[in-house]
Amino acid sequence: AIEPLREQILDDVLRGPPDSPQANLPLPDEPQWQPTLVPEPDPAVEIEDIASRIPPECFYLRFGSFSNFVWMQDLNERFGGDLAQAVILRGYSYDAAARMEKMLAAKMTQLAKMFGDNLIEDLALVGTDLYVTEGPSLGVIFQAKNPGLLATAIRADRQAIAGRTPDATVGELEIQGKKVVRLSTPDNRIRSFFVTDGSYVMVTTSRKLVERFLQVGSGEPSLA
Repeated sequence: AIEPLREQILDDVLRGPPDSPQANLPLPDEPQWQPTLVPEPDPAVEIEDIASRIPPECFYLRFGSFSNFVWMQDLNERFGGDLAQAVILRGYSYDAAARMEKMLAAKMTQLAKMFGDNLIEDLALVGTDLYVTEGPSLGVIFQAKNPGLLATAIRADRQAIAGRTPDATVGELEIQGKKVVRLSTPDNRIRSFFVTDGSYVMVTTSRKLVERFLQVGSGEPSLA
């Protein structure tokens, strides 16, 4: 009964008790915001290569290696598929990891855990929002040691998912001069775009992220 109680508390905070007086005081003065002083970065600081492919408006969670990503996934599974349960003791789990795996059509397999470091140099989770229950704009960018082999493995996994999902369709479209493969269902429970660009491979829920990823690869400013 924790979740209904939480919803009731939030409702009371927003609406106020039924017998509370109406607000009749003037608004306070606006805050006197102090400007944030950002120091000039040291030009000698080493920046990882994958940051040069990240759009600057995106959040950026870099793992450094595939084995680090596997560690994070295993930790996530310990908390029922939603790492937030480790710190936010909620009465309901939204099963965020499973939702994202299904939407991206990217399931972690034992084979991937065993051989991922042989194919992947670095990877990062990127996006512009984390509205997991509504359908977020996020994706994974891989820096591949063997781009062709990694792309082949991802295509095989996606074809297998399409084959066992009756209403899934696979189509191709062109974005920024690159061939992009879209795997989707009408209700968007699966919505996955796949593109390769040099040694980088991207799988994302968002067409806009594909566009920005390719624009950055063509010379537009990056997070790096």
